[in-house]
Amino acid sequence: MTDIGTLRAVKLFSTLNDEEMKLFIPTLREKKLKAGEILFKENDTGSELFILTAGKVSISKKMSMVDNVDMEKNIISLSAKDHPFFGEIGLLCSQTRTATVMAVTNSVVQVLSQADFMRICTKFPNVGFKVTIEIARHVSQLLTKTDENVLKLATALVYALR
Repeated sequence: MTDIGTLRAVKLFSTLNDEEMKLFIPTLREKKLKAGEILFKENDTGSELFILTAGKVSISKKMSMVDNVDMEKNIISLSAKDHPFFGEIGLLCSQTRTATVMAVTNSVVQVLSQADFMRICTKFPNVGFKVTIEIARHVSQLLTKTDENVLKLATALVYALR
């Protein structure tokens, strides 16, 4: 079971006080993953957010190659020591996953379902607002990084085609 100390270290809950964090403890479900186990695949439908509390996971995307062979490209590796969360899009809008997540080592994630999050938001709107703002900040940071990477790739392509 997750405790306040664990949640306090997660950026998602950084603006909540201890009483507000306690609202999430009974809603979080622990899921253990063995090294090499896939938590979810790109294009799976999802409605949960995950908090990595032990181990390491890799996040990858499918790349379609010229010869019609798909290959996975590792985008990032996350470590529990950084207290990351992921799957925020599924939590907010139940849509397809944008990447595949696989355990690199034996790992543990805490799972927050959309239904539980919406119950908290309905009953405690201020708490829901604070968490949603943190999700928006996180998505904004990811989008900024993606923009930078697209610009680098476009620049490299221009030089390669000269």
